[in-house]
Amino acid sequence: MAAMFFWAGYDTSGVTMTWTIFLISQHVEVEAKVVEELCSHGLLATPDQPVPHAPCYEDISKLRHLSMVLREAQRLYPAVSGGSARRCDTYDTWLTSPTLGKFCVPKGVSVWMITHALHNTSHNWSHPDKFDPSRWQERLAEYAPASAAGIFQCPMGSSGVRSAEMSSAQAQALAGPDEDHNQHGCPMGSAAVPSQTAVPAKARRYMPVMDGQRDCIGQSLTNATVLSTLAQLYGSFLFRLADEMGGAAAGEHLKLGVVSPERYGGVFHSRVLWAQVVVISDPYVVAQVLSNSRFDKLDNCGYESSDLMMSDHGGLTPNLVSSQTDDYWRAVRKAVSPAFASSHVRERFADVSKIGSDLVTVLHTQKPNESADIYRALLCLSVDVIGQFGFNYDLKAVETFGQGGATPAFLQSILDATIEAEQYLIQPWRRFVGFLPSVRKGKEKFEVFKSFIRTLLQEVKARGSPAPADQTIAANLLRCKDPATDGPLTDAQLLPMAAMFFWAGYDTSGVTMTWTIFLLSQHPEVEAKVVEELHQQGLLATPEQPAPRALCYEDLSKLPYLSMVLREAQRLYPAVSGGSARRCDTHDNWLTSPTLGRFCVPKGVSVWMITHALHNTSHNWSHPDKFDPSRWQERLAEYAPALAARESSAPSSGMRSAETSSAQAQGPDEDPIQQECPMGSAAMNNQTAVPAKARRYMPFMDGQRDCIGQSLANVTAMSTLARLYGSFSFRLADEMGGAAGVRADEHLNLGIISPAHGLQVN
Repeated sequence: MAAMFFWAGYDTSGVTMTWTIFLISQHVEVEAKVVEELCSHGLLATPDQPVPHAPCYEDISKLRHLSMVLREAQRLYPAVSGGSARRCDTYDTWLTSPTLGKFCVPKGVSVWMITHALHNTSHNWSHPDKFDPSRWQERLAEYAPASAAGIFQCPMGSSGVRSAEMSSAQAQALAGPDEDHNQHGCPMGSAAVPSQTAVPAKARRYMPVMDGQRDCIGQSLTNATVLSTLAQLYGSFLFRLADEMGGAAAGEHLKLGVVSPERYGGVFHSRVLWAQVVVISDPYVVAQVLSNSRFDKLDNCGYESSDLMMSDHGGLTPNLVSSQTDDYWRAVRKAVSPAFASSHVRERFADVSKIGSDLVTVLHTQKPNESADIYRALLCLSVDVIGQFGFNYDLKAVETFGQGGATPAFLQSILDATIEAEQYLIQPWRRFVGFLPSVRKGKEKFEVFKSFIRTLLQEVKARGSPAPADQTIAANLLRCKDPATDGPLTDAQLLPMAAMFFWAGYDTSGVTMTWTIFLLSQHPEVEAKVVEELHQQGLLATPEQPAPRALCYEDLSKLPYLSMVLREAQRLYPAVSGGSARRCDTHDNWLTSPTLGRFCVPKGVSVWMITHALHNTSHNWSHPDKFDPSRWQERLAEYAPALAARESSAPSSGMRSAETSSAQAQGPDEDPIQQECPMGSAAMNNQTAVPAKARRYMPFMDGQRDCIGQSLANVTAMSTLARLYGSFSFRLADEMGGAAGVRADEHLNLGIISPAHGLQVN
């Protein structure tokens, strides 16, 4: 008995408070109301009252909004989600459902009341997956709507209970035709009649601690504990998910990606571990950083994991993504640029188109009621395109996928290596504990990926010197000279450069097409316009033309609506959502924000331009969370609105700070961003001019460090989507759990948001 009170109480109270803090951290507008309510009752720490008074019992009844927040958290995350099971072993019992009518539960059959289902299903609540404390303003909100006469509008037969379909037809056959007692009428003898239970006038749809004589005996203590604890916590602190949590699982993406920029604006500062970071999503400030050559990629920091994954012998040889903008980077960038010139992409379009055609052929083998992982399929396509376009090498990834959805070994090696690289970001100390079995295993995954690239490079070299007309990535890498030696790149330099094109290209292209298909599956009216456009160009399979005509390069410019759909998908789900970080270690730099005025970024302080925030915040876009391809009909839609006269009225020092979780964590002299930079001659020379216009849409970044492969990426996505929608319509498979299930499965890895367990479609 004594043990039970600890066991039944410690975790239920703990998880209730934990989920409440999580939900508040993702809904800053709710948090603001909680804080305001605490302030109105003198329970908030302020400059005038650094230590709020401790809440007394009477205060709890005055915190109406916090009480509603708690109720809504308990609805979404009931402490005992599994609910309770009951059974009657002496009687057959008749019950009545408003929708099914009267039905019998035979004696000995268990009844399972699942609290999570009671609280989170649409037949009980409107918008059940939405965190909305205001729903508790309604009187008797915990009760289901009155059924009125609806109870007696259903058939009153004795066999209205539906059966949950089993996972296998064979399993159902084992039950036998006479073993489903629920489908038979219960005996209506004298024993059955007294066991008819009356239908209540009202019924609870909200039972975080169950109800009736077996409800939770400690619920009064639980509620008092939770409310008083939350009041004291939010009276002193604000809580934000730590970066290592990877953001909210259910589609809230990055903490710094949307929530903080919406709260603090287009420029604010935060801390990542011990480092000061200025987070920027204001297009005009982003443009100033990208045009200022003093801001460069961080030296190794942040890119070590990718260098480890691709460098020979565990070294840190830079690649085009990780290298600073030095002579070596410029030489390689200049050397491989011809591979991505529009003329060369057009010349090799037939290869890209054929791979798309191969995928269509593979998908035609799927039966209409069978699901396929379209995300995995598109990763295979991306790998094949890079292999063929860049190295004249057929990796046969799509062909392998066609063998029952198998993952090609080469693709699996990239996936495994990428997951391991993520671990180095989460656990930076892994570099120094190579003796641990998990670290050794991770290094083996790196080696598997690199062994594929070595084999590929050996075959490329075996072909001999590339012909002058050969403008593939491989040919241009072999021609490239290291400015330090004036000789060809060594094998140790070629390995990470070649590996980078696969690593940086396969997932970015794959997720772009995947998210586009997901969004179209949720907006059939948009899909219908895409299909109509393809039909007008003769690119749609119809009864009169079962095989649409072959797609040519010129067709891409004739599909303006599909192009708008792709742009909008890239806005909502930019391939590299994490964006790019830069730093200047030599100068203090002055920048100008349209809303904050002029401010200084001291030398050594990193600037983080988060693409997801640039694309998905209300200070840059109207209705940013709405999928609306028509917004791209506007001329120059990718640019932020003109500044007009806002600059002249802006203050000169107003950068906001993301509040830390503890007041003690922020010392008075530890915030260099809020200090004035020296205004000597050196500082004045470091003032970056405000551009006349600035991009708010950068799926491939911008400036000299933009994505070198963007022309190939766009052509691949456009041609593949045109081919796919010329032959198929895609719908989410049931196992995805609808759009909410997909968003709950979003995963951020090395700056890329992808569906963690794939995207199953019919």
